[in-house]
Order: sequence, then C-alpha cells, then structure tokens
Amino acid sequence: MGALMFVFVLFELVPTLRGLRFDRKYLALGGPLSGFSGGFSGHQGALRSAFLTKVGISPQAFVGTNALIGFLVDLARIVVYGSVVFLAGSGSIFDRH
Repeated sequence: MGALMFVFVLFELVPTLRGLRFDRKYLALGGPLSGFSGGFSGHQGALRSAFLTKVGISPQAFVGTNALIGFLVDLARIVVYGSVVFLAGSGSIFDRH
C-alpha cells in the first residue's frame, strides 16, 4: 500500500511525471484500482483524485465525479452497516447460543 501511495506522490513531485496524462479509456481500470487500494488504506478520495487529475477532465467533471463517487460509497456503507445493525438486533446473526 505504501508503494502505491509513493507512486502517486512521484506523479506530483517529479516534473516529467507531473505532465503525464492518461487516456480516458483507462478510467475503467483506474477507478476500481484506486477504490480497491484506497479501501484498504482509507485513502480512497486521495487516490481517486490523484488518478482523475491525470485523466484531464474538466474541473466541473472532476468535482461532479468526486461528489457522485463519494455519495455512492457512503450510500453503500450505510446500507451494509444498517443491515448488520438490523440483523444483529433481530438475533438472526451474531447469535451467541
């Protein structure tokens, strides 16, 4: 995880890499990669932003994409956590008998 974060830092610090841009066809690869790895480290937003800045989308698309993805991630968490709390309260899981 640290190595992946270090690579993202290099893209910001090294002048040659700073100007590097990815084609939009890599969005389907970059999204899951940054989301999956960010889920382990807790840096989803930072990794997603680092990738989206290199794709060359407009500032409006960048903000909208970040907001929508953040909303969907939070919605998924609420559904999962709510389900666990509901099922735990009903005694159907986490039963200690």
